[in-house]
Amino acid sequence: MKRILFVDDEPNILSGLKRMLMNERHIWDMHFVQGGQEALALLDDSARFDAIVSDMRMPQMQGFELLKTVSERWPGMARIILSGHAEHESALRSAGVAHQFLAKPCDSKTLKHAVMRTCNMRDRLGSDHIADAVAALKTLPVLPESCIKMREEMNKEEPSMERVSEIVSEDIAMTTKLLQLVNSSYFSLPRQIESISQAVGFLGLDTIKDLVISTAVFRAMDADKSVVNGEQLLQHGQQVSKLAAKMAGDLDAPALDIAELRIAGFIHDAGQLALARIEPDRYAELLSSTDSGEALCAAEAEVFGTHHAEVGAYLFSLWGLPELVVEATLRHHEPLDEMESSEISGLVGMSDTLVTAARKGEEFEALNERLLGNPFEEHWEQWYSEAQSELAGSSDE
Repeated sequence: MKRILFVDDEPNILSGLKRMLMNERHIWDMHFVQGGQEALALLDDSARFDAIVSDMRMPQMQGFELLKTVSERWPGMARIILSGHAEHESALRSAGVAHQFLAKPCDSKTLKHAVMRTCNMRDRLGSDHIADAVAALKTLPVLPESCIKMREEMNKEEPSMERVSEIVSEDIAMTTKLLQLVNSSYFSLPRQIESISQAVGFLGLDTIKDLVISTAVFRAMDADKSVVNGEQLLQHGQQVSKLAAKMAGDLDAPALDIAELRIAGFIHDAGQLALARIEPDRYAELLSSTDSGEALCAAEAEVFGTHHAEVGAYLFSLWGLPELVVEATLRHHEPLDEMESSEISGLVGMSDTLVTAARKGEEFEALNERLLGNPFEEHWEQWYSEAQSELAGSSDE
């Protein structure tokens, strides 16, 4: 049974939460406390909680102050903040300590979904140590060049929205962080975000400038100590993204699904960045002796008890990214011959397989032989040709 802590300074709000969540008593051990100090006292005296849901505005201790303390003392706990739309500055200050932002008033379905999918995805990880460390991450390491470009652009008198979108779309860590914010119900999106440029446009340059300069959530990786080849991971993500979107289009998938698969393809290997930050020495040793793909996943599972696909999916579920992005990330190294024709989340894994095979120069006949039984068999030759063309085009740039 999951243990969930709810915090608000108003007794009537807590009573309302109790009534609203009464039907979850059989799956949640719920505790309701009035204010941050009472919450910390309970956490000090209790067994581990799986998640904390706190109001933003409280008189003695603000919600972001409470979650900051929780992130330092109990980093493995999922942290969700409930916020009113007038609290923009406080919401940005919470960007480094809250995993998700939910707008008040919040209905039971939305709240339950936010907590349950995070807890369920954590259960898939075979290592509490890694799960706690992933939950403790405030951001992923940003490429140094991206940090420099973003700061230079934001320091201009009139930054360009188009240029900012371009910089974000060329960095996996920046993309995931903006998606975390823009997919929060706090921002009351009129519709789901379908592209990075749309996300940048919705947040606005002032908000992004605050993120870049004030909150320091975009921190550059140390190029000299970086375990993962960030440029190589970026290029691979771009290639997988483009091919996955093309595949989905060929299968007449809905436009929103195509957009989300494009995003998932770009960031599907973010779990590698997370593992490299959590266990840099062990992960560097593992990468030096292991090939990519399924072999890498197997080696990661042996060393860490989980692998980068599960780690990435857990991080994305914590951060409230769309379901299709989470599912596609989780599945991108699953056997393709077990895929069903209705499961478009597997297209990122298919794209990853084809792009990797093209990079290695694998003959189509050999590739086709190990993919027999996949429901999209008639598309393989065309898609593999497109993967080869994309790879050739990238190498020419």
